[in-house]
Amino acid sequence: MPNSQLPFIGDFVRIVCAISNKYFPPLSSPDQVEQDELIAEKMLQQNEKENELKMLVEKKGLARKKTIWRPIEDCEVQGFPRLSDEQLSELTLGVYQLCLSSSYMQEHTTGNCDIKVHVHEQSLISAKLQSRHTSSRRYMLWIQCFLWQFRGRYSAPFP
Repeated sequence: MPNSQLPFIGDFVRIVCAISNKYFPPLSSPDQVEQDELIAEKMLQQNEKENELKMLVEKKGLARKKTIWRPIEDCEVQGFPRLSDEQLSELTLGVYQLCLSSSYMQEHTTGNCDIKVHVHEQSLISAKLQSRHTSSRRYMLWIQCFLWQFRGRYSAPFP
């Protein structure tokens, strides 16, 4: 979901839930209620929290700066942790994105899709890649880590 849509997430969730409640069996079982509530709480906290990486990207004008992009295969990014499935699930607030990630990566690595990377500094990298949904749209992504801890993420349409 684009960052610009985050203020409307409550409306989207209500619409999806109403349709789901009407036409489908329950999405969660009674023994998952506590876990589901924790995920919902985290989503609400993330929605209210200021995206510090977005502010940094905008303040430094990183989206507009001339950048030397290199193929991802040619970049050695040190200082970025390899995340476990559990850490990725925590980061994405569930498994939906993780389920899509293998087909998404396969799409990008087996096709003629280029993922270009730029290392701004040891703790900040950016990448540009093709949209999964619209062939004419490309995105820039920023990922920040500090002391082997994931700090933030931000994405925006490529200008």
